[in-house]
Amino acid sequence: MIFREAVSPDIYSIVNIHIDSFPDGIQTYMGNTYLRKKYHFLIMFSEVKLVCEINGEVVAFCFSSPKPNFKLKLGFLSYLQIILSLVKNTSIVSKLLFGRLQLSFAKNLVKSKQFLLENNVELGYIAVSQTKRSFGLGAKLISEFERIASSKFSYNKIITRTHNDRLTNFYVKNKEALIQKEKLTNDSYTCTLLWEIKK
Repeated sequence: MIFREAVSPDIYSIVNIHIDSFPDGIQTYMGNTYLRKKYHFLIMFSEVKLVCEINGEVVAFCFSSPKPNFKLKLGFLSYLQIILSLVKNTSIVSKLLFGRLQLSFAKNLVKSKQFLLENNVELGYIAVSQTKRSFGLGAKLISEFERIASSKFSYNKIITRTHNDRLTNFYVKNKEALIQKEKLTNDSYTCTLLWEIKK
């Protein structure tokens, strides 16, 4: 098992892991073209960009979120392919609109005093291949993310957002994360978590 910086040839494996991990996700419905473009730009602009490789196969990845001035630029044909994929999956339109509301909310969270910190990096994207779960690989990946964020970029805190109960409990229990929890509907919520990188 090795951890290394993500590079462009990894995109195919990263996209496959994303689709397997988030089969009902908004970005999955937006299609392979969008995902390939997204991860191409993340590889270019994310400060921390990691993959885990076992026996020559990429089995997990994580990226820090780019800085606020980052923009995912797509050509006309790419937008057309995305629109066609949305037309084929009309149910995703409402989810996409709901996702925009969630994004707006997340921006407001970061503005709150408790979470307004200059020296933090956002753990924005993380996924592990279904065949390699339950082996602690995700925890090791996060630890490597912390090590690089601290040693290479001098960050001392990490912020992340999730709707996943298991991940939320992991961050609170293992990272002693501060948490802001907001109810979105009767049965769904989003959490923003912040923790200090331990030396």
